[in-house]
Amino acid sequence: MLPVEKPRDLSLDLIKVIAMALVIAIHSNVARCAGFVYWAIYHAFVVAIPLFFAVSGAILIPRKHISTSDIFKRVGRIIRLIIFFSFLYWIVFWVVRRFVNFDFYGWLHALLVIGSRGERIDFLWFLEALAIMYLFLPALNRLWHKHPATYLYVLAALVCIDLVVFIMNVFFIFEIHIPQQLRLWNWFTYFMLGPILLNIKPRGRRRLSLLILGALILLATHLFCVRINPFIQGDGYCEFFYPSPVSILFVSAIFILCRAIPLGQGRVVRWLSPALLPVYLLHIPVMALLRNIVDPLSPFLHWISILLITVLISKAVLLLPHCRRLFRI
Repeated sequence: MLPVEKPRDLSLDLIKVIAMALVIAIHSNVARCAGFVYWAIYHAFVVAIPLFFAVSGAILIPRKHISTSDIFKRVGRIIRLIIFFSFLYWIVFWVVRRFVNFDFYGWLHALLVIGSRGERIDFLWFLEALAIMYLFLPALNRLWHKHPATYLYVLAALVCIDLVVFIMNVFFIFEIHIPQQLRLWNWFTYFMLGPILLNIKPRGRRRLSLLILGALILLATHLFCVRINPFIQGDGYCEFFYPSPVSILFVSAIFILCRAIPLGQGRVVRWLSPALLPVYLLHIPVMALLRNIVDPLSPFLHWISILLITVLISKAVLLLPHCRRLFRI
């Protein structure tokens, strides 16, 4: 008798789809426009990257069995992706676009220190951070199943560390000199928070309404904290609010809200889900190659056009031989 396959949780795919759309918005012209509305949108989208880590933790940590060989295979596939796409970006940015400050040796340096501010492939830091999470996955899996109290204590300690780091960010931006993939206090917090959020689902309209109200209050509180801070403002600085307690609660509220959305067949989510990693890896070169076409558009159209074009390109790329295997991590 064949084992019954566990049905796919489409709500987690929905969270990843939303997070991907928000990541592209953060990298689009929406983030670089003046005005309160664009400023508020940019900082409201602070949830994007934390949501990815939370979903990854929710999927991986509660598994019944995680083998060491599987972990090393996953990490190896991530390293393969980083090397392949960093070289692809070198071709796009240096050969095609002829950026003076991006040469072969610059690519090698950027490959070794992905996450350093100013490098054109700096957003690949996410894959390196995810690989580090994978290396700790067997220990987290054991804590989750055999020592749940210890798991909660570790998570509480991480939240306390986040609070200290955030206070330091407020006064002198402590994290600005640390590559993003090495800000492990943030990523472990959201990664470990995922399985806990997975088990919370609001029942009834009243609880759902209270959750929506709470999310709006948290969003308003987050924007207020950003607004009054004289140091952490401007383009590229929403990342320094990842360790904020308000951000952690806001991410949690968005995660739970998405889990409560009825999806039915979820055809659109099912169609988009396989393309999410290619979209993340391809949207930056797409923006560079189509700059002369999409940059004159309004910020919102720039965001939507890049999103749609990258999704279509990603779906086409997945039809090529061996590409699905390349993107499987």
